[in-house]
Amino acid sequence: MKIPSQSGRVSTASIMKTFVLLCAGTCALLLGGCTAYPVAAYPDSTMTRVSAADLPRGEAPLKLKMEVQWLMNGQAPDTSALSMQIASPGPDPMVLRNIMETAFQQTGVIAISQLDAVGVVKVTINDVSDIAEAINQGVRLGEKWGDGHVTGKEEMMMSLAIRVGDRSAHSPAVRGAFYSVIAKSRLPDDPRLQPARAVQEDLFQQLLIKCLLAMDKDGSLQRLRAR
Repeated sequence: MKIPSQSGRVSTASIMKTFVLLCAGTCALLLGGCTAYPVAAYPDSTMTRVSAADLPRGEAPLKLKMEVQWLMNGQAPDTSALSMQIASPGPDPMVLRNIMETAFQQTGVIAISQLDAVGVVKVTINDVSDIAEAINQGVRLGEKWGDGHVTGKEEMMMSLAIRVGDRSAHSPAVRGAFYSVIAKSRLPDDPRLQPARAVQEDLFQQLLIKCLLAMDKDGSLQRLRAR
């Protein structure tokens, strides 16, 4: 992919530095801050927002065990990179689990429980971010904000698979995104920027609600609750 710049060309070294910064930013988002680079984020303003208040509430939340699967473009992250390669960062399973458990609790529809669960919910999160487009975006915004800033579009898809006894239901995969900003020293002064973790958690919450709304619309949630 051609990457625009003021000179019309970007060196391989510049691209690699940008890629390393993007990986550092992703690592900070997923692993709770494993980089010294300042990181912030802002939501994708084109994404339609939903509210947990629109979800149907039963007498009590459906208590389920939870499994979480993380994919990179449909595949499990490759951690077997050679010494001269950069491995794609994957999330800490406990960090990801805690985020999703809180997200479920806030919906009021499903509560994650290991002791008295009546079934299992499997959450699949697929990171479909385009690294080439992320670099392209970073170069263009880097020109606007000045040298030393890299912006990447973090794009995710989420789907649910729920099993209660002999009944099962699946949600469609829903898609959303936010933008992460990584600085070499100091973040730009931009009112859109928020703490990266808060923006990421908000995206997961929005995707979860959309999955549940889709399952409510097709009657899946009601069938799972039926005794």
